[in-house]
Amino acid sequence: MSTTEAFGFTCVTMMFLSYLLDKRAKAWRLVFALSCFGASAYAVLIGSIPFAIVEGLWGIVALRRWAV
Repeated sequence: MSTTEAFGFTCVTMMFLSYLLDKRAKAWRLVFALSCFGASAYAVLIGSIPFAIVEGLWGIVALRRWAV
């Protein structure tokens, strides 16, 4: 597994875990948002621009949920 793949795997795993723990504490929403932005960066690194856009939008939505 390359460093880039490990980064993507870590981001998606953190997205999954933070989504599961979202109801327990508001801080998990921030973790989810940051993980989405990380997944978006990973998508850019692998050249998947549509995925990068969608993950970036998920990150924005999650940040708004965290801020409320």
